[in-house]
Amino acid sequence: MKNSKINCRALIYDAMSYIGKPDLSYYGLQPVYLMYEVTLTKKHSDHPSKVILDFNKIEKQAKLASLFPRTMISTDIEQWYYEPSLTDQEIEQRFDTLFSYFRQNISPNITIGNYGAAPTALCVHRYYHPKMSEDSILMTWRKSNKKRWAALKYADVAQPSLYIAEPNIESWIKDLQITVKEIKKDKKIRHHRNLCYESSNTKVVTVTSDGVIKAMRKGNCKIWVYAQNGIYKVITVTVK
Repeated sequence: MKNSKINCRALIYDAMSYIGKPDLSYYGLQPVYLMYEVTLTKKHSDHPSKVILDFNKIEKQAKLASLFPRTMISTDIEQWYYEPSLTDQEIEQRFDTLFSYFRQNISPNITIGNYGAAPTALCVHRYYHPKMSEDSILMTWRKSNKKRWAALKYADVAQPSLYIAEPNIESWIKDLQITVKEIKKDKKIRHHRNLCYESSNTKVVTVTSDGVIKAMRKGNCKIWVYAQNGIYKVITVTVK
């Protein structure tokens, strides 16, 4: 469904990394490569309180991410949302530059987005404004999210933050439902795909974006089939 509205099917991602970590996809936890702001940016030379993209750092992150090309990438740049001088268009351009670099240097088929875009956690906003009315809570929450929507224009997925601010699961579920409705509004992302296909050796076999395989010459190769949620399968093909 290219150029469609955001697909609101929820998926749970696990960004923890440690030696010997098992594959948790069987339990519904999909892998994600999380890149923190400090690994992608540097302080502006004229304005130390502001950050800009650091392509030396980005190049290193791209090389690391290329080791896991079928794992979703989540950048985590938050500071731009809080810079009053930055317009929505400037935020869009910065994320376009960042995401385009990863697509060009890893694969055009990667899945990438920015954490907390969008929206931010409603339950946290509610926690810090306990005396506000419901209407005021929602109004100020939506206002605080305005710049976050700009990060979605060139993203493949929405990555809302869903912290639990206090031990009240009923309130958290209510806020989650409101968040989903907010995402379902006319907020658009760059594109969406169901499945992607990739040949390990295009001299032996090619595969179209619709999964049609064409034999080129004798030999063996693998066809990777992977979904936007990070799940993938490998098919071995022999051309005789």
